[in-house]
Amino acid sequence: MKNSYSISAQFVNPNAKFDEEAKKAVKEAISNYNAKSLIAKNPKQIVDYSFSKDELTLVVKLESEADLPMPTKALRLLSSYLVEETCLDKYLSGKQLFKMTTATTVIVSEMNPVDGAPTSSNMDIEKFRALSTDEKLVEVYKLLLKTS
Repeated sequence: MKNSYSISAQFVNPNAKFDEEAKKAVKEAISNYNAKSLIAKNPKQIVDYSFSKDELTLVVKLESEADLPMPTKALRLLSSYLVEETCLDKYLSGKQLFKMTTATTVIVSEMNPVDGAPTSSNMDIEKFRALSTDEKLVEVYKLLLKTS
């Protein structure tokens, strides 16, 4: 069973966008992250990523064998690489590169152990964003009930 996290990241610098230079740096950083994470105590892997149409947001899908109480902290290595090994340090604001949020947390499993049926508790990120705060809380509560 793997834990899957969808993490949205935006530059702290409000004038910064994921232009072609930044996209290339992110691609290299993700490759580096996945290679280095394989030898970590708790291996994690970025299995997918995309950029919003307005180029303000990077959405990363992160998988981990272990439950991550603060999934955004798992991307510290990615941020460090982007600052130290690329020219993205110009996007720093203070010592911070990104502001991140975990949009959804999903337990990925091929079969539901209770009834043997495939499980699917993913909600499309755009649908989730469109919900009101109260609706988001209800969806999170439903997800917690399904996984307990």
